[in-house]
Amino acid sequence: MTNSFLARFDKRLTDRRENKITSVERAVLKIDAGCTLHLCVTHSVPFGLTYALTRAFWGTVPRFELVTLGASVNVQVMMRDQGFLRKLITAYAGNVYPSPSPALVFQENYRTGNVPVENWSLLTLVQRLMAGALNLPFLPTNSLGLSGMETENIGPSVARLIDPFEEKEQIVLSALVPDYALVHGWAADPSGNVLGRAPRTESNFGMLSARKGVIASVDRIVDYEYVQNHHEDLLVPSSRTIAVVHMPYGAHPSPCRGYMPEWGYAEDEQFLLEFRKASRDMVDLDAWAKRWVLDIDHEKYLSNLGEVRLKALVEAASPDAWRSDFERRRKDIDFNAPPLPTEQMIIAMAKMCVERVIEKGYKTILAGQGTSNLAAWVADYQLADKGVDVDLMAEIGFYGYTPLPPQPLIFNFANIATCGGVASSLDILGIHVTGARSKECIGMLGAAIIDKYGNVDSTCVPGMKLWLVGSGGANDVLSGAEEVIVCCPQDVQRLWPQVPYVTGPGKKVSTLVTTQGIFRKSSIGDSFQLMSVFTPPNNPDMATDLIIAQVVENTGWDVETLGEVSQLPLPDPEVLHLLRVFDPSKYYLR
Repeated sequence: MTNSFLARFDKRLTDRRENKITSVERAVLKIDAGCTLHLCVTHSVPFGLTYALTRAFWGTVPRFELVTLGASVNVQVMMRDQGFLRKLITAYAGNVYPSPSPALVFQENYRTGNVPVENWSLLTLVQRLMAGALNLPFLPTNSLGLSGMETENIGPSVARLIDPFEEKEQIVLSALVPDYALVHGWAADPSGNVLGRAPRTESNFGMLSARKGVIASVDRIVDYEYVQNHHEDLLVPSSRTIAVVHMPYGAHPSPCRGYMPEWGYAEDEQFLLEFRKASRDMVDLDAWAKRWVLDIDHEKYLSNLGEVRLKALVEAASPDAWRSDFERRRKDIDFNAPPLPTEQMIIAMAKMCVERVIEKGYKTILAGQGTSNLAAWVADYQLADKGVDVDLMAEIGFYGYTPLPPQPLIFNFANIATCGGVASSLDILGIHVTGARSKECIGMLGAAIIDKYGNVDSTCVPGMKLWLVGSGGANDVLSGAEEVIVCCPQDVQRLWPQVPYVTGPGKKVSTLVTTQGIFRKSSIGDSFQLMSVFTPPNNPDMATDLIIAQVVENTGWDVETLGEVSQLPLPDPEVLHLLRVFDPSKYYLR
């Protein structure tokens, strides 16, 4: 055979591929009013596309049914336009950065009922999208049982069936199939092969299940050879893509990972904190929306951010950037200050985790958010010092990571480089927490409200028309992990006799650590009993009985004791030092 004949096999012909590159304005106008629209979440969020969509349909009453794992900055502006959404399907609706907290927009919506919110856990929403991508009518799950989400969604989206093989009851979820999916990736070729690096929180199920296709924004337009060289990171194939938008920093203020030597860019801490402040007042939120969403385009958006700020985000994505970040923040740490009640709670929670891992032989720790995240981080270092082999996990897809200072965020970009593996929520929550490895996992969670049986509520207080934030991965951890330790401030408004809404059942919760002491269960199904109290830093000589009396006063149920209640000493200075290194900005250590 001639060389000219064989040449066709050396490189696949690409000249027949359709060019799908278009402007963001044209791309979002491909979306039909009234459709079901999915905002995809990997480690990046398609903020640029979302802002453009909001501008394009503002004031037109499009009544979208919106699906997204987390409704935060990306959705709050939409909620200010009456008729923009007809329904929100999500696992979380609130502010995220630097810690989970309620947002005024969602609270007001819950009070009025203008936009119904369909609540799911992080894993179950991913599983519904997975069923859609697999063209299956439903999928079984190990989450949701005995929760408010099961009760709310029974019928149209949740059912209990008899497993034909084991002849036992099984919860199943109906498939969720959006019309369009919006996603941001690192790069794409002109035909729409989109590359996106792990971690991939929801994987690509929502993208591949979208009936009418995917609209993608990317930081780079590349040739097909580039895609082939990184084919292991293909997020969306060209056959599913209907439009590609070249949008540098299109994930901002969320991060986006690139390929060495282009590391991508980190999350914009300052921007997210400014939004959080603006979101506390409707007038301020509307002014923020005009400045950053409604009255500008993406080019002006980047201009407003400025080259210096964008360059700093690129530098912050380097694996070693945490060192300079820590040096900048370490001046804010007062290592000699007496411990705060929050610090006592975190350190005690970490100690309990270490003891349970050693006693039970757990192989994985699922770190929640906020103070529970810090406790898991401290425990991880303490276990390492003892030579105990255990892997720390985070719900977005971190596996076997080593937490680094100085940002105590569950999604800290710097920690990606330390991961033993990066995957998706399906891997972490679906396999290691609720699946085949669940008996090896201990969970560490914070609670907005908790009752004496360990049931957790992070969703709502129906009788008061009060919206909190939603489940996130909490239900999945409480449903699946072999054991869960929960922390919550010692406050009668947080420790209820019975939670008003069950975000997650308390049957797996063994321990509750508060800012005043430690409650334990003697066995599964029991209620908490007070085991230990903390020495007050401002009054170290206070008698144990007086401390117990304060705990009783600040607890919403009748406190029972587990034997003789011990009084724990003040934290070891070395452990306190480690904890403060993780949070010099005092996001949680207050």
